Amino acid sequence: MIARPVGHATGAEFVAKLFEAYATVDAPWTFRRLHDHRRFEGTFDAVDQEEYLVRWAILAEGQTYHTDVAVVELMANDTMRHATPSPVSANEQICYFTDYHEAMGWLLASDKSAYLDRARMSPLRGFDSGSIEIH
Repeated sequence: MIARPVGHATGAEFVAKLFEAYATVDAPWTFRRLHDHRRFEGTFDAVDQEEYLVRWAILAEGQTYHTDVAVVELMANDTMRHATPSPVSANEQICYFTDYHEAMGWLLASDKSAYLDRARMSPLRGFDSGSIEIH
């Protein structure tokens, strides 16, 4: 499941749209999720994050699951390539990336730890503009 907000919006609008989308899917907690924030020009502050976390906890309440969440952001920081437990659920693992393809590769990797080890050894690909090039 890919969430890719584009343009200007408030964090509250982004959260509302995201949960509207989740409502159209059976058991969204069973999906690997990729949040691509590179083209989001709005604000997403601590209040918005808390609202997301509370709503997700309610949505997935009582469910037994394990899933992974990749977040792609524009910050070029090699230390972001690390997986951490979700603040919402021990059943989720979140990993931050600056490159969409690395994030997708991690989500699809059968051995996520080995994938991250390989990614750490390679230099950052640089700024990923999110554009599509046709050759």
